[in-house]
Amino acid sequence: MLEEESEIWQKETMSICPECMKRIPAVIKEVPGEDLVIMQKTCDEHGPFEDIIATDKELYIRSQVHTKDGSPDAHPQREIKKGCPHDCGICPNHKSAPSCIMVDLTNKCNLNCPICFANANKKGVVVEWTFDEIIRIFRYYRNIEPKPPVIAMVSGGEPTLRDDLPEIIRELALMGYRQIQIATNGIRFAKDIDYYRRCIEAAYEPGTDCGIVVYLQFDGVKPETYKKTRGLDIFHYKEQIVKNAKTLLDQGVISSGICLVMTVTKDNLEEVPNVIDFAANNIEVVSGVMFQPVALCGRVTHEDIKEKRITTYDVIHQIDKETGGVLQPWGPFPSYHALMNLIAWYNSDETVEFTCNAQCGFVSFLNCRGPGPDGKMQYGGIREVIELGGGIDFSEKIWNTAKNLKKGSFFKNMLSKLTGSLGDFGNILDETVFWSKKEIIKYLFVLGGLNFIKLDQLNEPNLKSVLQALNIMFRPSWMSTRDFLVKAKNLYIGVMHFQDAYDLDVERVSRCVVHYGLIEPDTDKVVAFPFCSFNTCHRDRVERALAKARGVPLDMEETKLISH
Repeated sequence: MLEEESEIWQKETMSICPECMKRIPAVIKEVPGEDLVIMQKTCDEHGPFEDIIATDKELYIRSQVHTKDGSPDAHPQREIKKGCPHDCGICPNHKSAPSCIMVDLTNKCNLNCPICFANANKKGVVVEWTFDEIIRIFRYYRNIEPKPPVIAMVSGGEPTLRDDLPEIIRELALMGYRQIQIATNGIRFAKDIDYYRRCIEAAYEPGTDCGIVVYLQFDGVKPETYKKTRGLDIFHYKEQIVKNAKTLLDQGVISSGICLVMTVTKDNLEEVPNVIDFAANNIEVVSGVMFQPVALCGRVTHEDIKEKRITTYDVIHQIDKETGGVLQPWGPFPSYHALMNLIAWYNSDETVEFTCNAQCGFVSFLNCRGPGPDGKMQYGGIREVIELGGGIDFSEKIWNTAKNLKKGSFFKNMLSKLTGSLGDFGNILDETVFWSKKEIIKYLFVLGGLNFIKLDQLNEPNLKSVLQALNIMFRPSWMSTRDFLVKAKNLYIGVMHFQDAYDLDVERVSRCVVHYGLIEPDTDKVVAFPFCSFNTCHRDRVERALAKARGVPLDMEETKLISH
C-alpha cells in the first residue's frame, strides 16, 4: 500500500481559506482510479476544503514540463510580509513580467450580469480614472524593466461607456503597445458604428505598429443562454457588431479582429460548438475564440462550488468531442514561449512574456474549410500542417541561443581609443556584426524548422496553412502570425481558467502575466495586481478604498442599463 501511494503524482503548494482568506497549505494530487486532479486544504478555523482542478490527469501532469521562469519587474513595489497572494503590488516573489497590463476604465456597466466577477454596478458608487490617470498607469508599465508589456487591455465595468476611449487608444498606440484589447459586451459598438470605427482607427497612428482586438463577451447563440448568464437576451447585439465589423472591413477599416470570449458554465456548456461554428462562419472578422470556465467569485456564492465548478479540461473535452479531436495536441500557453519570443525578437529587441503557469490556459488552431455535403462546417487541425511537438522543442533551442545575443561595443571602444573620433563609425560596425549574427540565427531557424512543416501538404485543403506557416518562418513578425489566422482561415482556440478562492494556487499567482494597473489612493503610486489574486483577494478592498477616496454616487439612470 505504501508503495502504491508513493507513485501518486502530487505537489505541495500554498492556497487560501475561502472563508477567511488566510494563507494555508494545500496539496494538488491525482485521484487513484479516477481521471481527476484535486486540491485539498484545511483551515484551522473553517475546516477542510476540496476542489476539482482537472478532469484529465494525463494532460494536467504532462503540461507541468512547460514551467518556465520569466523576467520579473526589476523594481518590485511591495515587501514580502503576509506572503502570496496578500503582498500583491508586485512583490519580489513574482517570477514573470506582465505581457498584458489591464485597466478598468470605469466600474459602470450597461448590464447587470449574474456571473460578473467584477460585480459591476453593485458598489453604489462610480469609480473612474481621469484620462490623464489612465495614461499615467499605462505609461508607467510601458517603462518597467527589464521587459515591459506589449499588450494593453481596457476593461470595466464596460469601457465603451467612456466617450474618450478613442483618444485613450490613440495614446496607448503612441506609447508603443503592439496590441490593444477592448474587453466589452459589444453593445455600444453594435449600436454606434461610427464610434466603433473611431476606436479601431485610433490604434493605427502613423509611425506605430499596433492593432486592435475586440475581446467580445459571447456566451452562445441561444436567447435562454444570455438570460441565464447576462440577465436578458442580448444575442442580437453580438450579431450586429459582427455585421458592423464586416461593413468597416469592406470600407478598408482593418483591425486585428474580434475574439469571442465565452464564459463557460455547466448551464451553457452545450453552446461550445455553436460558438465555434459562429466564429468559423464569420472568420473574415473573427480571429479567435477564448473559452473561460467561470471563476467562482463576484456574484457566485460559496455554496455554489460543487454544483457550478467546471474546469479547463471539461471544456477541452467538449471541444474535442464536437470537432473530432482535430485540435489535439493542446499546448499550454508557456509551450509557445520560445516561438513567440523569436517572432518578436527578429523584428525588434522587445519580446513578450509567455511564462505563466501551464494551468493558466491551453491553445490550438482550427482550420475552417467551409461547409461539407451535410451543410456542417468542416474543420482541420494544426497537426495536419506542423509537427508541433518537435517544432516547439526546436524553437526552444534556437531561442536559448538568440536570447543571449547582445550587441557588443568592440569596434566602438577600439576606434575611440585609437582615433578619439571614430566612435560613431565603430558603433555602426558593432550594429552590423549584431545584425549578421541575428541573420545567421534566422537562417538556422528556417533551415531546421523546415523539418517540422509538412511540405507534403502543399495542396488543398492545407495549402494556405502550409504557405502561411512558411511565411512565419521566412518573415517572422506579428503581421505574419496574423496572416496565418486570417489568410489561411485558422481560428485561434484558447481555454483560460481564472482562479478563485477555492482553487487558488500561489505558484500560479507568482507567474501571472496579466496584471491590473491602478493608482493607490493613499500613496498616489501606480501599482499592479495579478489578475486572479486581484479578483479573489484584493478587488473588494481596493475598490472600497478608491470609492471612499474618489467615488461619486452611482446614478443608474446615467448608466443606461439595457432592458431589451
